[in-house]
Amino acid sequence: MPKLLSLPLIKSIMNILIIVTLIMGFSSILTKSYTLILTPDKIDVLRLEVPWFHPINSVTLLLDKNILQLDAVLFKDMNKSLFTYDLMGRILFLPLILIIFIQLKKLIIAIHNKHFFELTTIRIIRNLSLVVLLWVIFHFIRYQVIPLFIPLDLITESINFTTFAESWPANLIGAIDFRMLFVAIILYVISISFREGYQMKEESDLTI
Repeated sequence: MPKLLSLPLIKSIMNILIIVTLIMGFSSILTKSYTLILTPDKIDVLRLEVPWFHPINSVTLLLDKNILQLDAVLFKDMNKSLFTYDLMGRILFLPLILIIFIQLKKLIIAIHNKHFFELTTIRIIRNLSLVVLLWVIFHFIRYQVIPLFIPLDLITESINFTTFAESWPANLIGAIDFRMLFVAIILYVISISFREGYQMKEESDLTI
């Protein structure tokens, strides 16, 4: 049965994906860095009429509208703080996304060439599991540093956000990205399974 995609086409598609992600990511980081450093007055990420903020996808915070209305300096500082928090996240996660795409490209090529139980493929899967685990760690850190960017006395309502002092079990549950953690564990288990297959293949070759 003929393969749907040739190896050169697969490489081209993945290279384009990596280059586009790199260009868009760096462009966004450079633009935001320029705005933060040279034109901070133009930052407008917080709305007084509905001051909701999403620091992380699973977390939503409502800031005190009355306090922000009465203190123009605080409102300006909060805009810069939220902008900085978002920029920090982009800087942290862009390299991880690029590494994941690069490793996926290598894995797809290995699968295309039917190199399943080989050390190179095993390393790729293991590296993917480590990168995804690093994603989980970065997500955990971003959750914990929210109070450094948003004063707790400004938060009137929160969804999926609890400080460690309030409840450490709820804090850990909210801070850990369990979906990505599950992916990391699955990838690590697959790498172990492939290593066992590799060892069995080596033993079989020696026996023959």
